[in-house]
Amino acid sequence: MTTDNEFELGVEIDRIEAREISKVDCFGVAEEATSLPYQDDELTSQLGLALHLTKVQAERAAWQKVGDTYNSMPWAEFLFIVIDGYGFEVISLNRVTYTPSYSEGKETYLWELVAAHKEKKLLLYATSYTSGGKETVSGGHVYGRVQARENRNDLFDALNGCSYGSFESDSIRFDIDVRTGLITKLMELNDAGEFINWRGDEWLWLLCYPEQKMLDETRAEGRDLRMEKEAEFFATSPDWVRLFTGRS
Repeated sequence: MTTDNEFELGVEIDRIEAREISKVDCFGVAEEATSLPYQDDELTSQLGLALHLTKVQAERAAWQKVGDTYNSMPWAEFLFIVIDGYGFEVISLNRVTYTPSYSEGKETYLWELVAAHKEKKLLLYATSYTSGGKETVSGGHVYGRVQARENRNDLFDALNGCSYGSFESDSIRFDIDVRTGLITKLMELNDAGEFINWRGDEWLWLLCYPEQKMLDETRAEGRDLRMEKEAEFFATSPDWVRLFTGRS
């Protein structure tokens, strides 16, 4: 019979395996094998691509095994992981209908989620992609600010794979791609630091695919759709979200 400690150890080993798979540089491995740069050698390029396709499948299986996010995961499974599993609260969930340029006038839709974590002071934005009646995760980010516990180097190690700014009074803003290993990355950051209230000037991207197409048009009109949507979101969000994001 497996004890709780043995189960937790097994999950941690699986997380380590998933992280190691994610770090593999497929084209670098191909170049080591042939001693030729992949940009200049067709065989090396083909080998790198084959390794990459194998890595995608292995990485997907590894993250799925530990109950974390993975590329092209079903939208419903993603919602379960971040909301029921990690504790994000839904702030808004909208169905956006649009007509892609490649669809020959056929209308489709996506889901747009904004969620927040009250305790950890995190904001999540994600969208779905719908094709053939199947809804999968298209993309998105988790935004936050973390303060180093003891050693900045430990926090820098945990920030590997994130986008982040520069340190300001021992804290740093970050954002994480939601598509691969999101929960594991948040655990690493929480181990190396403490999630804290934002300064209020953190950069956010709350635009879905059809709105991204409109962004340049609004700027040409002297407007900025990104800033407009951000202001609209905070105007209608709960007080506790405005408080930890410094937008109150």
